[in-house]
Amino acid sequence: MIDFKEDSDYYYCINEYCNGGSLYDYLTYLQKDKKIISEEIGQYIMKQLIEAIKYLHNEGIVHREIKPANIFLNYDSGEDILKKNIFKAKIKLASFYISAHLEKGKFLNTFIGAVRFLAPEVLAKKTYNEKVDIWSLGATFAVSFLCLPKFDYKNMETYKQVPYFKSLSKEANSFIKCTLQYDPEKRINAEELSKHEFLTKNVKDFSFQDK
Repeated sequence: MIDFKEDSDYYYCINEYCNGGSLYDYLTYLQKDKKIISEEIGQYIMKQLIEAIKYLHNEGIVHREIKPANIFLNYDSGEDILKKNIFKAKIKLASFYISAHLEKGKFLNTFIGAVRFLAPEVLAKKTYNEKVDIWSLGATFAVSFLCLPKFDYKNMETYKQVPYFKSLSKEANSFIKCTLQYDPEKRINAEELSKHEFLTKNVKDFSFQDK
């Protein structure tokens, strides 16, 4: 956010302009050609997002609405925009309108966020902490590969089992399993996730994968 203004009718949030649009836009662009991102692109995006989340959680901030539409791409040159060379993009987490400060050892209880990416403890209207962001990040990761499990918020049992996706490597599946852990006490934290094997392995495939 660059600036904030208000008048008698509205609040105005002036945000930085990100010329590459959102991750949602990028995924939609790929899907039109029946493509999905490669694991290396997923690795590139997740590394930057996790660093952002680590910083937030260390500052006692819970984002609460991590999803593709709130993740933005910014390029240094017009040529990179035209080529959609995501390896030249800076990945930025935005939209802090429903974020909250959380003291260490405390919990939140507001039911808020995008249902498709909400952690089960929020959907169950239980108290929760910063680990809801880890779940939302995992859901974003899975959506990027068109692999989000068929969760049904009316049946919480569907959130307890995360399937193994044959289209992804064992490291990518492990990343999903660690983040989409039903029990928040067993769910990985941002510091631990930044050292996950998926983010440290060498991915040799630079091409897009067919859907």
